[in-house]
Amino acid sequence: MPLLTARSPAEPARPPADPVRHLTQLDLARRWRISPRTLERWRSLRQGPPYLKLGAAIAYRIEDIESYEAPRLHAGIAQADTQRLPSDATQHSAGSATKLAISPRSTR
Repeated sequence: MPLLTARSPAEPARPPADPVRHLTQLDLARRWRISPRTLERWRSLRQGPPYLKLGAAIAYRIEDIESYEAPRLHAGIAQADTQRLPSDATQHSAGSATKLAISPRSTR
């Protein structure tokens, strides 16, 4: 019985698999956890990320999706901790609190 090898020397090397460069409507809807119908509506309203129409198929390029997501990125807690408030904004003196006068409710 011959030994099994990963590849025989005569077999040409296969190119690595192409990374995913496009997402379908369903793939993008799953990525963003929205309804595919929302993407359809956005396309009809000319909103949302750019898309390709290939015959009847719709595809979204990864670079267009990432460009669309980038301005919607919000700073998280880890980034907010590095941006400290000035020390005088975080310290409150006891006399600086404003008291609110609450008037009793009138009864009729």
